[in-house]
Amino acid sequence: VLASKTPGCPVHIAELATRMLTAKGDLDGASNLAAAMIGESTSEEMKAALRRRQAEIATLKLVNQLNELRVAYETKTQKHLASIQDLVRAGMLTELPDEPLGGNFEYRPETNEIVSTKLRDRLELHYKD
Repeated sequence: VLASKTPGCPVHIAELATRMLTAKGDLDGASNLAAAMIGESTSEEMKAALRRRQAEIATLKLVNQLNELRVAYETKTQKHLASIQDLVRAGMLTELPDEPLGGNFEYRPETNEIVSTKLRDRLELHYKD
């Protein structure tokens, strides 16, 4: 994380620092780090990459919240969602939130999860054996 704050730090190092915090489950820490690096950076490329990362983190937070609501819905009704709109119809949401990356949230029955159509991965770390 310290390397990500070094002047002239490559974009991928800053992205890795926020990914590491996200992988630990510290979404607020990752978002705060990105905001701090945006404030300190003089590189427009770095700022753009970190703004994108902030949107990815915000999207992941919403995906997690929506999946928590999905589990509560399933517990209450004893059935899976037919669509994400079931959360609105059940009064658990007044409306679906906007997806920060410009995509949509959708329910995938084959995996029984709510996902973003724009978030490619869950900002996880991948280890080589």
